[in-house]
Order: sequence, then C-alpha cells, then structure tokens
Amino acid sequence: MHAAIWGHAEDAFPQLHAAGKLTAFDFSDKWDSPLWQTLVPHLDFAFTSAPQEDEALRLKMKAIVARGAGTVIVTLGENGSIAWDGAQFWRQAPEPVTVIDTMGAGDSFIAGFLCGWSAGMTLPQAMAQGTACAAKTIQYHGAW
Repeated sequence: MHAAIWGHAEDAFPQLHAAGKLTAFDFSDKWDSPLWQTLVPHLDFAFTSAPQEDEALRLKMKAIVARGAGTVIVTLGENGSIAWDGAQFWRQAPEPVTVIDTMGAGDSFIAGFLCGWSAGMTLPQAMAQGTACAAKTIQYHGAW
C-alpha cells in the first residue's frame, strides 16, 4: 500500500505491515510532520524530498531507518535521488532532459520505483526506473 501525507490513510499501515503487505509512504517535504515518529516503524519505504544531499540529510536518513523503516528514499530534484537501506547509501543521477513542468515528478518517481521493486528489481534498478518515469513526466506541461 502506498499513500501520501495528504491522504489521511496512515491508520491502515500498522495492520497492513503486520500482515506482510508492502508499505510505502510519501512524506513530501514535510520533515516536521509527527507522522515521522508514529508511522515509520510500519513502512518498508519512506519517501521524502529535499533540495540537496548533505551530512545533515544523511544523518536524518540513518535515523529514519533506525526507527524501523526498511529504506528511506529522498528525491533531490535536479540532483537526483539518494536511498539508505541500513547498510549503504545508493545514489541515482537525474536523466538529462529538457524540463517543462516539474509537477508530478515525485509521484512519478515513486510509482516507477514501486512498480520496479514489486517486479523484482534491485534497489538501484528500481531507483533508475523511478528516475526514468519522473524524467518523462517533467518533459510536458500539466502532468498532474
């Protein structure tokens, strides 16, 4: 199950995760949400966004996985994406495309990633697929 911070579906995650269902949540850029404390232990994938990678971001990512998330993935806009799975950081560069409209890029990344992961891709492969989906989305106006 995947939901986003605006969906108000977070109450379903503990039961779904306990039942062995794949769970993913998009926190968007809401780093101050109380859901970071309550929802993270019930997530296979925690998605969020930030403007760039730095040491503070990497420490936050490590803390999220330490609280129980399987993997945290941060989209970085024009800087690609980074994931922490508790063992290592994985980075994915953006695809070089002409940007028309970034609306929906994060959603496209997550959809592509989750489809790839569900089909058996590795973490780097799924990140590459998410990036390819986002790259298509940003090449036209009104993707949302």
